[in-house]
Amino acid sequence: MIYKSNLEELILNRHKNNSADELMILSGYTGPSPITKLADLPIKTSVIHGIKVQVSQKNILASYQNITETTGVDVFIKDKYNHSKIYCWLKNKEPIDILSGSANFSTAGLNSTLDGESLFDIEKSAYEKTYDYLKDASNDSIICTEYIAPDLPTKSSSKSKKTQLDKVLSSNPPKAEIFVGGEGRKMHPGSG
Repeated sequence: MIYKSNLEELILNRHKNNSADELMILSGYTGPSPITKLADLPIKTSVIHGIKVQVSQKNILASYQNITETTGVDVFIKDKYNHSKIYCWLKNKEPIDILSGSANFSTAGLNSTLDGESLFDIEKSAYEKTYDYLKDASNDSIICTEYIAPDLPTKSSSKSKKTQLDKVLSSNPPKAEIFVGGEGRKMHPGSG
């Protein structure tokens, strides 16, 4: 089934239907408001924020640290970039229900009035591999109370190392070379 509306309500109440005793969330971006609401749930919850929190986002980090210190919700920060959105309910440390999709665990992601955000049920045959993926993400994360936010590169240091990736070759007729990754500015054959 695909879910497109009331996603926050769906996440916060699904344990009532599946009898889970734990909820584990991996989301590229997260927001303090829905994480705070997890504290009201009668189940253990943990959230992995998949994108590193920068020094410029110290207020968000402080919110996560406060939530972790004062509630039963553990907020982790992923070391390596991960923009996945996975919502996994567990019973006795075994996955019993999993949703995935495009909706970040944030107010905007869960309460969008646009058709762009959705979640869908993961097939039971994929539970074990999905849960393994979540455990790997958890192992590559640090609890937010011990997290030290990296500085953003300064403009001068980023300019000195900047490589020209895209080039306008002509304006009439329009022609551009756009770098899409790969060594030697070549597309890998497996990339399609």
